[in-house]
Amino acid sequence: MSTYYLRAEAVNFEDFVLDTSDLSTIRGGGLLLLEAFEGILDRFPELVEIYKGGSIGFYYFKAPGAEAAETVRSRVEAELRAGNRKYATFVVDIEQGPDIADPSLDSNTNVDCTHRLLLSKNRLRQISSMNFNVPRATVEGSLAALSDIDDVRPAQEWPGFLMPGDGESANNECWILSEATQSRRIYGIEKKHTFYNSVKWDTSPYINQEFQFHNRGYTNDFDQISIHPDKGSISGKIALIYLDGNKFGEAFASMKTIGQMRQWSRVIHANQRSLLSWLLSLKCEGEESTPGNPVYTSWHWSGWQTDNNGIDHWKDRVFRIETLLWGADEMMFAVPAWCGWWFLGSVLNNYGKTLWKTGTRENGMTEDKDEWDVYSQGAGPSCTQEAGGTHYSLTHGASVIFCHATAPIRRMVRLARALADEPKSMGTFGRDSESYLNLCTYEVFESFDSLGDDPVATRLALMPPILRGLGTAPMVLRGEDVPKVAGAMDAFRQRFPRSKLHRVLEEYALASTRGEQSQVADAAGTELRRAEAEKEFLELAKLFTPGWSFAVSNADCGIRTLKEQAISFEAIAATWMHIFRLWDYTPIPDWTWPTVQSPPETATDPDIPRHGSI
Repeated sequence: MSTYYLRAEAVNFEDFVLDTSDLSTIRGGGLLLLEAFEGILDRFPELVEIYKGGSIGFYYFKAPGAEAAETVRSRVEAELRAGNRKYATFVVDIEQGPDIADPSLDSNTNVDCTHRLLLSKNRLRQISSMNFNVPRATVEGSLAALSDIDDVRPAQEWPGFLMPGDGESANNECWILSEATQSRRIYGIEKKHTFYNSVKWDTSPYINQEFQFHNRGYTNDFDQISIHPDKGSISGKIALIYLDGNKFGEAFASMKTIGQMRQWSRVIHANQRSLLSWLLSLKCEGEESTPGNPVYTSWHWSGWQTDNNGIDHWKDRVFRIETLLWGADEMMFAVPAWCGWWFLGSVLNNYGKTLWKTGTRENGMTEDKDEWDVYSQGAGPSCTQEAGGTHYSLTHGASVIFCHATAPIRRMVRLARALADEPKSMGTFGRDSESYLNLCTYEVFESFDSLGDDPVATRLALMPPILRGLGTAPMVLRGEDVPKVAGAMDAFRQRFPRSKLHRVLEEYALASTRGEQSQVADAAGTELRRAEAEKEFLELAKLFTPGWSFAVSNADCGIRTLKEQAISFEAIAATWMHIFRLWDYTPIPDWTWPTVQSPPETATDPDIPRHGSI
């Protein structure tokens, strides 16, 4: 018997997940890919798992020869493409590799070359595959023009599967959908609780009698996420938060042995699940709602929901959150606009610091272990590279987009991913792997603004002229500062009138020469002194311009003192720009959440990885 290795991956997922703006269809496509590898060990007992993350699986198995090994490969591929996943694109490849005589001794087996070869095979198979499969009609009726949802695939009418709406429109109009879209949408509706419930609630210390909102359900669409009658101009808007791990792929590629790869899988799974468990443990004050008397909180929506069968359901305080991407190194969430800034800061600052129970199958521990552990950033075992041990701090480059709930979500997703490139680059460039930084950026869309075909050029045009020579770097903020912004902004808003803020920004937009910029800075400083808001402005300057050197010795110093301390005109202009753009989007939270406990000095068990870094 020879040892064969199998690597499987769901690819071209944008054409299966993000080809639509319909939330249920996005959710369904994502869950189908995410769950593709969940039960594969039960269906194929001959496989031994090495690594599983997002939509990737890496395994080994025994076979008497190449023909028998190919049979296993084709069976796994057929299983991954079965049912509702038949319109997704999977690549599955095998390669004979280092022999493993005793599975109990496999952890030290070096499989680096075999894994790299399989990755190349996967990529070759991917570029020779279609981006997506075009379905054929499988129900009675002729093909219509295009799907109501994805506008790409040939579609047909589905009797009894009704479009959402009110009154007669909900009872008379049927969806015209492709089979691929219809199956994803149904799956997304039926399984909307599955993803959150898969975060084993009994393995989280954050779920208790005080924080139990995970049992109350979740929103169905972006309107339910974003509508709140007391939120003024930002009611009807969402925050789209995207996080991409800083060189997580490089960290994984540096691992040579099966044991190191398994440990990485444990690290990622425990970090993500414990963080999501903590985020879902929020508490908002408010009475129970009743039909006809909905009660809203910042994190909960209540109201009537018409399903695809035309039946109305009353939803009581369902959680306003949607997870759009959930991979090993990529995460994307949609939350209400007024929650977005807090959510982004919470993820960046608590990833790797939340408690998790060690006795679960997901993180590879034995069932007899039942203690809690805390996994902190900046501490943990090294991963081995050819050049020696390298310690990776698990940080992220991130972005948040504030936009209308009806904005084309596919464009917003692409933009969020593009905007995160600069924080990722700045957070890792020239730094040791253990010193990677959490950095983030943001964009605010009022109504239906667009960044066009060149987002960088458009963003530069929106900045004060004095900042344009710096590129978009002034838009990048430190993750550790994000949670502090809400309090500092609130203090500034209480002193400085918004009407004067508009005037200051107009003056900065017109100032082109250095002399004009100096005059604007002086005039703005005068307005700050009149409002007695110099101290508050200085606090914001320290948060909004971390790339510039501050030598602040007196927290009460004014703008004139700032200039004497070599605080540049650029730094002052950038601070005004951030204040203006984030004025509505950085409210003080009116919800509470469990305290994240401080990590211990050492791990409670030497065999347990510290999940903030590796």
